[in-house]
Amino acid sequence: FSSGIATERDNIAIQLNERAMRQVLEDLKILKKDEILQKYRLKNLDETIISKTLAEYEAKDNPAHITKIAYRPFDTQYTLYSSRQGFLGRPRFETMQHLLSGENLGLMFQNGIHQDIFIVGYIGEGNFLSARTYITPLYLYDIEGKTPNFTPEFKACKAKHKILKDKNEEQILAFIYANLYNPKYRSKYLEYLKIGFPKVNFEVSQKEFERFEKLGGELIKLHLMQEIPQDEINFIFLKESKKPNFKIAKYQEKERFVENKIILNEDLAISSIGAEIWNYTIGGYQVLKQWLKYRKDYACSKKELEHFLKICKILKKTIEIQGKLSEI
Repeated sequence: FSSGIATERDNIAIQLNERAMRQVLEDLKILKKDEILQKYRLKNLDETIISKTLAEYEAKDNPAHITKIAYRPFDTQYTLYSSRQGFLGRPRFETMQHLLSGENLGLMFQNGIHQDIFIVGYIGEGNFLSARTYITPLYLYDIEGKTPNFTPEFKACKAKHKILKDKNEEQILAFIYANLYNPKYRSKYLEYLKIGFPKVNFEVSQKEFERFEKLGGELIKLHLMQEIPQDEINFIFLKESKKPNFKIAKYQEKERFVENKIILNEDLAISSIGAEIWNYTIGGYQVLKQWLKYRKDYACSKKELEHFLKICKILKKTIEIQGKLSEI
């Protein structure tokens, strides 16, 4: 495992979509340095970084490439990734290569308060959970394929354990994930989680293990956005508009969340959102508020707004599953 990627210059290194990332590269080619600083609101940018970035992007041997990055919970953005330091301050290639080379899962966890974790399917950014965030891949890839990223000690334990010996890596991950999302676990071990890594008790009954595994598996699919719950949360039109208005207007929080509605702009809102959904936090981020913050005055596509609607539904279901976990 390692810390997440340190971009050092998010304004150019992280973009909301692939098209915007390509525009950054085009601007690095044609704009003067002072024009780049002004357009991307940068205080400074070493000219060698500009030349290195373009050289890496256009290289024939192992070129830098545009890829998705887990930037914040439920907020996948885009970056130009290279194994070499430059455009990204610290690319953490030793760890990130395993999330680039094939299908994999990664756990993001926070430094200092280890109750907050989140599952991702891409490379991850170093402030993913607001404080310094680490990432560990489930599998390691080499020329022979993939192997589980388990310590030798855990592998030895698994081989002779009455339950674990018959479980695969993703079933074990689901059990762990459920435990760390269990409100009772978080409450009971809160002070320990502030100073050390979480410990998960595998000495449970087969029935209890499988209940946690099932709910953890549901959480993982939700958080990877592989399954979207069906419920009454939906867009509502606040007034008739001649053409769709998908721009995220700037509002204060008291104007953004009103009477169980998230106000996106003067024409469009999402309803019905309970306060527990609006206030739901992962790491140091209030998820829905943070997603909108990064897009204020930004004209979303229909697909992007539908993505935000899905997050609302997923958070509601996450809270429901956490209730079930606390009952076990």
